[in-house]
Amino acid sequence: MCFVALAPLAAMAASAASTAGAAIAAGASAIGSAAAAAGSAIGTAASAAGSFVAANSGAFMLGSSLLSAGMSAYQASEQASAAKKQAQYQAQVDANNAKMAEWARSDALQRGEIEAQRSMQSRAQLIGRQRAALAANGVELNQGSALDLLTSTEYLGQQEVDTIQNNALREAWGYSNQAAEFRSGSAFADWRARNTSPGKAALLSGASSLISSASQFAMMKAR
Repeated sequence: MCFVALAPLAAMAASAASTAGAAIAAGASAIGSAAAAAGSAIGTAASAAGSFVAANSGAFMLGSSLLSAGMSAYQASEQASAAKKQAQYQAQVDANNAKMAEWARSDALQRGEIEAQRSMQSRAQLIGRQRAALAANGVELNQGSALDLLTSTEYLGQQEVDTIQNNALREAWGYSNQAAEFRSGSAFADWRARNTSPGKAALLSGASSLISSASQFAMMKAR
């Protein structure tokens, strides 16, 4: 009797197990379908993204090239502007130095002339004193040792005047050379300032950058 009573229970357990197995199988199938759908969607999105990047790579490169060219043009313009201002400043400095050298030249000649005049006055005064002393002693001034003394005094005095004037001329000549060099430097700096154009520098730099980018793009396309 015990075996007869347990038979219905065994049948019920078997039925429940069968039902659970069917449910598990159905769930696994649903999960697999969802995973497959998700994978397909991801693949489609990746393919679309790749197609978009490929289709717009030229536009991206063009934008990057334009930005690079703009930066290069700006930097070139700033550098050229700074160089132009520096050249203008140097031209003015050299022009001022040339003027100062010319003033120094004139001053050297003027000082030399004043010193020469003083030397000639001193010589004349010395000769006058010598003549007076000789005459007071009854010495004939136009001959003999008296004439030699006066002639020597005149000669030495003139030598001193010549030395003063020559020194002044050499000093003035040096200042003249300095003035000429400064004028030449000023003219060259002014030429550089007038021929330095920030606009042209920006244009050339930007164009060079664009040409370089275009060459790289063409090489990429050729691969």
